[in-house]
Amino acid sequence: MTLSANLQAWRRPAFFAALVAAIGLASVVVVPETSQAVVMRLGKPDRVINLYRPDERSGAGLEWRIPFAERIVWIDRNFQRFTSEGQQVRSADEQVLKLDIDTTYRVYAPVRLVNTVGDQAKLVDQLKAILPALLREELGGQSANVLLAPGAGGTLARVRSALDAKARAYGAQVVDLRITAAILPEPGMQTALARMQLDREQRASLEQARGSAETQAIIQDAKVRAAQTYAQSYGQDPEFYDFYRAMKSYEAVFAKAENKDGSTIVLSPDNEYLKQFKGN
Repeated sequence: MTLSANLQAWRRPAFFAALVAAIGLASVVVVPETSQAVVMRLGKPDRVINLYRPDERSGAGLEWRIPFAERIVWIDRNFQRFTSEGQQVRSADEQVLKLDIDTTYRVYAPVRLVNTVGDQAKLVDQLKAILPALLREELGGQSANVLLAPGAGGTLARVRSALDAKARAYGAQVVDLRITAAILPEPGMQTALARMQLDREQRASLEQARGSAETQAIIQDAKVRAAQTYAQSYGQDPEFYDFYRAMKSYEAVFAKAENKDGSTIVLSPDNEYLKQFKGN
């Protein structure tokens, strides 16, 4: 048998071996921990490999599929983020702000996502298209200084809730939404800062007035209690009470530094005011 005949004899088995190996490789899919695999059979979702469920273990690993009849649509299993930059919002005080919004979401129903929008990239496009109208609706009723405050005065939570309700129609949930950057034109920025400063000053004045009122109330209460204590001591020991009052009077007249260079008091030795010095 010639060399060409030998090659011809080995060519057909080698071809079939390679074909079988290719089909075998095409029949196996490796699903990582971070992905959900939607198996499409003849263009329709057939099953999900490694479906996200918070109370179940991961189903990642090697899986079988029918070559050429089934294809895989990959969906992220973990939290994902996207940023909508330069979202324009007009505040209640007619200031125009440009906001960068950071959105965190997760796909929990991948079959619904595939049936509605097709894949994850189209889901992000859809959410980005919905977000501007929600921002104008929820944030437009707030002043610029509120929008520049952390959490936009609580209105950002309502935006997240509204976007989440839209996302669930596509099999996703929005778990967080926040402003990562806010740009206000210079005149508007100065106005907003002035209003924020005025608001802080008003709050500080209110707290100071409240603290002063509380201080006065405490002082008055202490004076009342002191008067009650003096009255009780006078009833129990009038002589000691007279002695105590005389000592306080002497301290006020003779002991204070500011009285040393003041007027001179001349009293006779038998003056009633000095009786405590006599030991009587």
